[in-house]
Amino acid sequence: MNNSPASSLFTFLSDIDTSEYRSILTSRAESSLGVITKRFLDLLKESPQMELDLNYAAKLLEIHKRRLYDITNVLEGIGYIKKKLKNNVKYIGGQGDVRCHTCGGTSIETTKDTSEVSRLLKKEQEIDARTAEVNSELHTLANQEENIKLAYITYTDLKSIENLSSVSLFAVKTPQGTILDFPDSENYGESLLTLTSTTGKIDVFHLQDTNDHMQQH
Repeated sequence: MNNSPASSLFTFLSDIDTSEYRSILTSRAESSLGVITKRFLDLLKESPQMELDLNYAAKLLEIHKRRLYDITNVLEGIGYIKKKLKNNVKYIGGQGDVRCHTCGGTSIETTKDTSEVSRLLKKEQEIDARTAEVNSELHTLANQEENIKLAYITYTDLKSIENLSSVSLFAVKTPQGTILDFPDSENYGESLLTLTSTTGKIDVFHLQDTNDHMQQH
C-alpha cells in the first residue's frame, strides 16, 4: 500500500458529513428522550389491546432500538408498562392524573421515583456535549498542516495490530458529503457500518501484502 495522503485517515474523517449529528446535538426537539417517550406512549395507547412490538415502534418512530430499550426499561421500572415477550410490551398505567414532566407532560399513574428518567436525560446531555467536543477536536486535527503530511497508514502498520493480523482488511475512499452510520443489528455481537453518498461513487479496496495487487470493488 502506497504511503500517500490519499489514504489519509484524517482526510477520511474530515470528509465524512457529520452535519446530521451536529443538527441533532443543536436541536433536541424531536430526538430527546422526553419527546420520544411521549410519542412512544401515545403510540402504545393507540395500539390494539394497548400492546406494541418494539421493532415496529422503532421503525415507526425512526429511532434506534437501543434508545427505545432505555425508555421501556425505565417505564417498566416505574410500573407503567410490562413486557409480555422479548420485543413486546403492554400499557398498564394511565388511570391517574400525575404529570411526568420529564416524559413530555404525559399523564401517568405512578407515585414512584422517576429519578431514573432524569438521570438518563442528564446523561444524554453529557454525551451530547462530549460528542460535540470530540467532533470539534477531530476537525481541528484533520485540518492542521503538520497532521495532513503524516496522515497515512501502511498495510504493514495495520497488520502489526494483533487484533487485525488474521482478518481481511478493506480501505474505503469516499467523496465529500458521505454519511457514515452504525445501524443496529438483529444479531448479538454483530456490528454494521453503512456509508451513503449522493455526490459520487464509493471505492472499496481489499488490502493485501504490498507484493500483491490491490483489488478494487
